[in-house]
Parts: sequence; structure tokens; C-alpha cells
Amino acid sequence: MIVNGRKITGPESVRLANAGANLYTNQLDETHKAYVNFVSSIKSPITLKSYTNILKNYLRNPKVSFTTFDELLSRDLRVIEQEIIDILIDIRQKQNLSYSSQNLFLCAINHFFSINDVIINRKKIKKFMSEAENKYQYRSYTVEEISRLLDISDEREKSVILLLSSTGMRVGALHPLRLKDIKKWVIDEHGTFVYQIQVYSFSSKYRYYTFCTPECALAIDNYLDLRKRYGEYLIKTETGWGPSEVPLIIRAFNKKSFCHNPIPITHRSSIANNILIPKLLSINLRIRKDNSRNILKKIKQQFRDELHPCHSFRIFAITQMQRAKIDKTIREMLVGHSTGLDQVYYKASEEEVLQEYMCSIPNLTICNKTRLTLAANENQKREDEIQDLKEKYRTDLETVRCEMDKKFDHIFSLLQQNPLVANIKPEVLRQIMK
Repeated sequence: MIVNGRKITGPESVRLANAGANLYTNQLDETHKAYVNFVSSIKSPITLKSYTNILKNYLRNPKVSFTTFDELLSRDLRVIEQEIIDILIDIRQKQNLSYSSQNLFLCAINHFFSINDVIINRKKIKKFMSEAENKYQYRSYTVEEISRLLDISDEREKSVILLLSSTGMRVGALHPLRLKDIKKWVIDEHGTFVYQIQVYSFSSKYRYYTFCTPECALAIDNYLDLRKRYGEYLIKTETGWGPSEVPLIIRAFNKKSFCHNPIPITHRSSIANNILIPKLLSINLRIRKDNSRNILKKIKQQFRDELHPCHSFRIFAITQMQRAKIDKTIREMLVGHSTGLDQVYYKASEEEVLQEYMCSIPNLTICNKTRLTLAANENQKREDEIQDLKEKYRTDLETVRCEMDKKFDHIFSLLQQNPLVANIKPEVLRQIMK
């Protein structure tokens, strides 16, 4: 860094750079019409938070020196585009960020300028981005790995793990769930039940419903019963739980205290960082990070090519549904994927979707005991069906025999009226007719 003709390096350079960044941050006028337009035009709260952080980082970048928003927006388009290109090159080559990060940066900055009537040449700027590719290929959890996670988990953690593995929902859809979003379905005469789960119920565009396994439904009930025993006001009904606006998953509470405060989880990273990653570390499914930067980068790359703490549950659920050979359109509906024209013209009932999902329950069940119970129930069901078919066959055979005897008696009575065969014995006549 050059300051007053003198080259500054080391900690002093970092301090001055941070001071400059703070200067730009302090100069940011959040009441200016340009900034208000930018913030007000973004509908999603998550996108708003991400875009706002990107814009502030862009404005505090030393390559972008500005005094007011009016001065920034009135610059020559070539100058604005070159500043964005310089930052993109830095993001790509020095920071080595992925294509997704580069594209997110460009989308946020382009939105800021376009919403304020400054149209930049996005097609030209995209030429300086890296090639779009999947850097990481994650695999699915195995049943044994999920079982090991459940063995060391408490009631809340079991509910989280089984919800992710049996529904295939995204981890970002878990923390907004409320008790009104779960609905109980009894699926057999033994009282076995599942929950229908309304995912993204707050969004009219992305809302969909799915189902969980009986194993998961029982874990949810055990978790809510625990919270009820420790003083939380919860009501169990025939169709689910109440009050309706209570969060399904809350932060951990102190079990030693007489009561607890049901504080909701407000961000998806809390589930990954506070619940899933510590469990993965404890059973050696995730390598503990080292302080060395080179070793950390190497381990991070190795881990990302293998197992994701959250998304691998979604891969597991979709894989097991595919192995169960359930209807493809219904499978896409169950995991919140787009179904194209089927989304408009195919209106499957909840009963039809549940029947298809039930075909995948044995594959999605984790506990070995529960798996054996389901297998035994399935075998018993098949044996009952076979026995019913045998009984029906016997009944039908007896009916056919009775009908044949009646027809023979009728024919024989007609033949006896003929004098030529009147003296023939019935046994001989029956033999002749055969």
C-alpha cells in the first residue's frame, strides 16, 4: 500500500486497509433513495441479507472509491464495468472462490445498478468469470452411518436427523416449521402413524407437503413430550400438536431448571454447526480441522468430495425413494422439485401421495428393530393375502361344483324323459357325459 509516497507493508498495511474500509462503511448513506430502492426491491429475507453484505463489501473495496451514491451512479459505464471486472478477477484468482460465489456477487451488483437505471453490460462482465462446474460431488449417508448418529443423539437431535433423512427436505426448511405444519395420519389398524409436513408454509410460491416415516413421527412425539414435561405449554390433539405457532424445533434448553424458554432456531447454520457437525466429529465421519492453513485447505477439499452434513441426507432420501420405485412425479413432489406441466395438470390427492410414500418407508427406516418389525408386518400381510386367496379359491371351487351338479341333474331329468335312455343308470350316464 502506498501512503503519501511511502510503501506500507505488513500489519500496518492491514490496519490502514481496514481503516479505509471502515471509512467507506461509515460514509454509506442507508437513507439515500438508491439504497432504499435496492433494499425495498428484494423480496426474500435471505437474499436481502446476502445482497446487502455483498453491496457493502463492494462499496468498501479500495477499487471503488466514491463519495456519494449520486456520484457513483453518475460515473461513466466503462469505469463502473472495469471496477466490477477488477473485483471479479480478484475474487477468481486471488480468493479462489467458486463460480457460484462469483455469480452471486455479479447478481447483487447488477441488481443495485439496474434498479437505479444504470444498465451495465453483464454479458461482457461474465466473460471474466470462471467456468461453471460442480466442484464437489457429495455422496449419500448410509443407513449404518445415520444409525450411529442416532445412537449418540438426544430427543431433539433424533427429530432433526430423522426429519432430514425421511423427508429429504432442505435444511433451510427445517427451522421455520411450526406445530401447525404437521398433521397426523394413522396408516394401519395397529395405530401406526406418520406426519404430513407442510414445508415452506409461509411461501405461496415454494410451498409443498411431504411425509415422514413412523419412526420419525414417534421421535417427534417423544421430543414434544419431553418439552411438555419440562414446562412448555403444548397440547396433543388427534391430528397433531398445538398451539399452532409454536416452533417444532427449538434451541437446546436446561433440563435441570423447572421451566425453559422455547427460543426458536432462526438460521439453518445453527442446525448444521450446533447439531450435525459435532455429532459427525464424535463418530469420525468428519475430520477435525487443523490450525495449519495448508492442512486445513487439504482436509476441507477431501471432506467436501465425500460427505455433506446436511445435503447428504437429501441425497439419501431421494435415493431410497428411487430404489422403492415410487412414481417419479410424486417423488419430485415429495422433495420439492419442479414437476413441469404436471405441476399444473396433475392434481394427486393426499391419500394417493401417502400411498406412494408408504412404499418407500421400509427403505427410509433407520432402526434395525423397526426395519425387522416392518418386514415382519409385510410378510404377515402377504401371508394373510395368500390365505385369503386360498379361501376364495376354495369357495369358488365349491360354488362351481354345486353349479355343475345342478346342471347335470337338470340335464339328467331331461334325458330320462326319452324312452331310449330311461333305463340307463345315472352313474353310467354321468360317465358317458364326461
